[in-house]
Amino acid sequence: HTTEAIASESLAACICITGAYGDGNGGSCKRCPSHSTTAGAGSATLSACQCEVGHLFWDASCQRCPFGQTTFLPSDTKCTPLPEVVSIIVVALILFFVSLAF
Repeated sequence: HTTEAIASESLAACICITGAYGDGNGGSCKRCPSHSTTAGAGSATLSACQCEVGHLFWDASCQRCPFGQTTFLPSDTKCTPLPEVVSIIVVALILFFVSLAF
C-alpha cells in the first residue's frame, strides 16, 4: 500500500501503488501480471493493468505477440502483423549478423 496523503495515519487513505491493484482501504494489493502495469497509483481492479507494447492480455497474463506481429498501444485487443517492409529489414539484419559470424 501507499497513501494519498504523506504520513497519513488513516487506513482509508491507503491506495495501491503503480503496478498493483486492489481495494486499498486496508485490503490487499496485488501486482499486475508480468509485462503489465497500471497508469498510476490507486487502481482497484485487474482490468486497470495494461500490457506493455508487443504483449496482449490472454489467459490471465500478458503474452508476447507472435513473431512478426505486435501491439501498438496498451489498449490493443489483438496483435497486428508488422508491415512487410519491417519484416524484410528484420530478415536482412539477421542474415547480415549471421554472415559476420563466418
